Amino acid sequence: LRITVWSLCTKSVSYIKYPKACQQGVTFTRDGRYMALAERRDCKDYVSIFVCSDWQLLRHFDTDTQDLAGIEWAPNGCVLAVWDTCLEYKILLYSLDGRLLSAYCAYEWSLGIKSVAWSPSSQFLAVGSYDGKVRLLNHVTWKMITEFGHPAAINNPKIVVYKEAEKGPPLGLGRLSFPPPLPLVAPLSASESKYEIASVPVSLQTLKPATDRANPRMGVGMLAFSADSYFLATRNGQCALVSTCCAPRSRGRNHGKGKASEGA
Repeated sequence: LRITVWSLCTKSVSYIKYPKACQQGVTFTRDGRYMALAERRDCKDYVSIFVCSDWQLLRHFDTDTQDLAGIEWAPNGCVLAVWDTCLEYKILLYSLDGRLLSAYCAYEWSLGIKSVAWSPSSQFLAVGSYDGKVRLLNHVTWKMITEFGHPAAINNPKIVVYKEAEKGPPLGLGRLSFPPPLPLVAPLSASESKYEIASVPVSLQTLKPATDRANPRMGVGMLAFSADSYFLATRNGQCALVSTCCAPRSRGRNHGKGKASEGA
């Protein structure tokens, strides 16, 4: 295997060997100066950091992982997050020069990390797990400062729950001819969707994952921070299209309030 890098400006071509075929094995810093590449050599995981201006190798180091699953730069380009296979809960934080800053493990002997996301301010690292929880790490000590779950029932009156309401257009059967003309076929299948505020308490629909199949639909598979790093949107695979917004402790904000939306 190799990676081919094409320059759209100079039309030059560069080749990089030994890339690892994983879900997220290549990541660029936000300013475009550096690229990190996950590699696999002699049954061991490595990370190489390249300078994008001339594709010279800046750093090359091995990672303490069994089967590296993904890498992601912090938005400020100072820290690289590396996480292991879902069979082992482990996330490692490396500096630009390849030094190991910290390692975090929430639990053992169960499916581990499913998703990872940096806050735009680089102050928080959100880690979504197969146990249905999101753990928030801080950028100073790299310790967990809080965790968010996905309960099946919402009883807190301070949480606003939006439920999707789908409404189909009136058919008007008395004015239809058979067979209908072609321009009328598409609008008949269209429907309108809007969100209504549901009254608390609310019981959310949960799905039972198929444990006899690969990649079961469980755990937190989607994480997204707001642009100001105040809010975090998450989605748990066991809940039918349910997303939750939480406010981490940042810049004087209090966490605990949130919004949940449910769709069929």
